[in-house]
Amino acid sequence: TFIPSDLKIRFSPNELNTHPMLTLLERKGVDIGWGDQMIGATLADARLGRLLGVPVGAALVRVRLVVFDTRQRPVERLLAFYRGDHYDHHIRLTRGAGGGGR
Repeated sequence: TFIPSDLKIRFSPNELNTHPMLTLLERKGVDIGWGDQMIGATLADARLGRLLGVPVGAALVRVRLVVFDTRQRPVERLLAFYRGDHYDHHIRLTRGAGGGGR
């Protein structure tokens, strides 16, 4: 996770170990607006394979996230890799009020 230096925000190790980043940003005065997340597939290279304990070429899930504040400024950038055999993605879908979509 990368936080722009111009935000001039610092986190203690304890904060980073005990709270989600969005909660920390809000506590530091950032007015979170929205996020843009992309989830895709990639293959492990030697470095990621070593870090994740998988062979080179193993399937990985790549997550890219950019969070924006209400002034449309990016306030967090995240790039994460997960083992394909240890990743589940859950989305709850609901119908809007009024029910009958077209």
